[in-house]
Amino acid sequence: MNNASKTIFESIELVKNRPRLFLPRIFSSLISSTWFVSFLAGYITLSQFTVFLPFMLFLSIFVTLIIASMVRDEKKGLYQGVRESLNNWKKTFYITLIIMFSTLVALTMPLIGVSFYIIYNSVLVLIFSLLVTLVFLIIFVFSSYFLPVAILENDAVRDIFSDSFRTSESNPREVSLLTMFSFVLLAVAVTSTGYLETLGYIGFVLGRVMSSIVTTYVLVVSPKYYLEN
Repeated sequence: MNNASKTIFESIELVKNRPRLFLPRIFSSLISSTWFVSFLAGYITLSQFTVFLPFMLFLSIFVTLIIASMVRDEKKGLYQGVRESLNNWKKTFYITLIIMFSTLVALTMPLIGVSFYIIYNSVLVLIFSLLVTLVFLIIFVFSSYFLPVAILENDAVRDIFSDSFRTSESNPREVSLLTMFSFVLLAVAVTSTGYLETLGYIGFVLGRVMSSIVTTYVLVVSPKYYLEN
């Protein structure tokens, strides 16, 4: 059994024996669900929805830190995990800004390519922009897969992404396997959530909770593999 397979099965045992690992993601999922449902119901405007978007991203990263902290030290409970994550709020804030900027860049390149294709019928620019985006996404995935535990392990923000990337680069085959495994699980969770959403707002919230349970397991796999390698 290779390290990736070992991590997958050991992570199952970990979340089964420590159900408190599910609480942070369920909590953040309920908050984001309330935020999104409020927008759909017209309780908040589009501008208010947009203003809260960075906070939701920050909350999502913050929750991953709590889980990573609890996985890194199995003696730590939820309170200790929250406390350690709060001590790293500045790094989390900077990482949030970097991810937002990176997402903007990733979305801009295809738009430029499509615009050149529509206006100038330039297939070359379109292909180039898509290739650049693909390379960027691969680098971003390798640089961010171990991001939560890398934030806890490194003091300087500049070292966080490089540390995550080095770990991924040293084990590209296994990290690719874990990434694909994570995407498959998340795809199943999203599909199930979409089905539950047909039941209305209650189904939407239930779907989000179920999705958060799957996401918690995915978030456990990353620090588990990082710490064992």
